[in-house]
Amino acid sequence: MIKHKKARYFITMVAIFLIMALAVMLAFMIKTSRETAKYGDIGFKAASLINAYQKAESTLFYIDTASKYAAENAYFLTAYRGAMPSGSECGNHYGFAVWDFEDENCLPFKAKPPHTNVVEAFEEMMNEELNAFFELNEELRMPKDNYHINLFEEEGQLVISGDAMNPLSFDVAKYYRPVGFTMYTPVEIPSYPASKGARGKVQKVYDKYGVWIKQYSQMYGVQHLEAVFGGQIAHESAADPYVIGYAAAEVGIAQFTCPTAKQSRFLEIFGKVTCCGCSGYGPEPDIPCPRRWEPGSWLKCNPENDGRFDEQKSVQAMVKYIYDNYMLYKKMFEEEVGVGNANEETLIHCALLAYNRGEGGVRSDIRRAGGVHAVNSPGGWQKVANSPRVSSRRWGYSKSIMDYAAIYNELLTGTPNDQQTG
Repeated sequence: MIKHKKARYFITMVAIFLIMALAVMLAFMIKTSRETAKYGDIGFKAASLINAYQKAESTLFYIDTASKYAAENAYFLTAYRGAMPSGSECGNHYGFAVWDFEDENCLPFKAKPPHTNVVEAFEEMMNEELNAFFELNEELRMPKDNYHINLFEEEGQLVISGDAMNPLSFDVAKYYRPVGFTMYTPVEIPSYPASKGARGKVQKVYDKYGVWIKQYSQMYGVQHLEAVFGGQIAHESAADPYVIGYAAAEVGIAQFTCPTAKQSRFLEIFGKVTCCGCSGYGPEPDIPCPRRWEPGSWLKCNPENDGRFDEQKSVQAMVKYIYDNYMLYKKMFEEEVGVGNANEETLIHCALLAYNRGEGGVRSDIRRAGGVHAVNSPGGWQKVANSPRVSSRRWGYSKSIMDYAAIYNELLTGTPNDQQTG
């Protein structure tokens, strides 16, 4: 009888221990999941540091190589121009400027302006050549005229050294692969008849921001949405960095409202945000916003105190916003229909609608439309956009962006759409 009680007591204690262990494990998993969502998977930030270091090393190698070629070109140009202004009236021999010892204006040691000696002429030529090499590599975005060139003789050899006036910096976050990073097959963006005006807007976006759109699309791992990002800017601002939203004081090419821009995830990109003081987001809610910021404007927001006017920052914040929305609904859909089974078209439209309506609003619209299964099909996004709570203006919001995206996609792929309206 005693042995039986001891056995039962032992089993009870084991069961309690197992329950406690499972509870601790569950709590740990929840905490880990939250930490991962906030800070990223283990090793991602370390990898970003390594990637940034490698990028810095490759940049320095590029600078060293460019300097060697720039020096060779500078030798030639200094001789060709005679260390004097191009078009000098001192004469030339087979295209090379001639030095005339009888005319001090034709000697680089005395000629003014622009040079007082050959060394200054060489330094200027080399900086010009360095600038040209840096422009060839758009990804580096090197500052121009950043080096002070020193030319001197040491132990019978000509020595060239360059001192950077502004240090190079590398944003580690740029090389950080965000949580949920996944490569997807590019979405099929349909072509629609496009007006000349629409094509002009998209071409302007492509020319001004195409490099940044590609850069941040790759940074956030959503290259397949590159054309969508171009369409977003065309719809929101037509590439005008000073446009102001009339109703809600949205600012810049990505039209961020003040409350959204002040969210920590975007504020770390914009750096500083100042509410404009008009519409519903300032101390004078009855004062409508002007259509555009102009120098001398009475608006409290301006390019000096509000990062939303910064075009590159706006591109990054816009890409991140749509990326966040996209991943939010992707997770939501895949919990219902399984991993890889979420309809891409619906995900994109939901991500765009949330940019305008808010994440929670689109969640509610999906529920009113019958849930994930009801909208997870080609064209299913229209059920979300047609929600009774969505205004007619918002219904056409995502479609308008995709119309612009179709034109942007033509520029990316080089396959023009022959359909065009006047």
